[in-house]
Amino acid sequence: MRTKNIQSSVFGLITAAITSVVLFFIFANTGHAAACQPAAGFGSVTQSGVTAASGGQYNVWVRMQGADPMKNSVGVEVTPSGGSPTCLIASSANFTGWEWRNAGQVGVTQSGNTLRIVGLAAKVKVDRVILVP
Repeated sequence: MRTKNIQSSVFGLITAAITSVVLFFIFANTGHAAACQPAAGFGSVTQSGVTAASGGQYNVWVRMQGADPMKNSVGVEVTPSGGSPTCLIASSANFTGWEWRNAGQVGVTQSGNTLRIVGLAAKVKVDRVILVP
C-alpha cells in the first residue's frame, strides 16, 4: 500500500512539473499586441529612435538579474515606427548574477522604433536590451 502511495505522489509531482514547463513555453515568450502595464508602484523607461540593420523579425534579448523566484520579471515593450506596441516578458532564473534572457520575437522597422522597459517586480535589474535578427 505504501509503495502505491509513493508512486501516486511521484506521478502527481511529475505531472505537475510537466504541466508547468509546457505552460511556461506556451506563455513565457509570446508577445501580445498591447502595451505593457507597469505593476502598481512601478514605472518605465523609454528609448525612442531605436534603429535596426533592416526591418523584420528580431529576438529581444535582455541582460537581467531577478531578485527571487517570485520577483523575476520585467516587461519589454517594442513599438515599430507607425505600428502598435508589442509587450514581451523577460523572466530571470538567476538570483545571484546576471544572465541573458530571450524575451521573444517582435517585428521592427529599420528606424524610428521605440523600446520601453516596464517595471513588474521589485529589485529586478536590467542593464542591456539588444535586438538580434
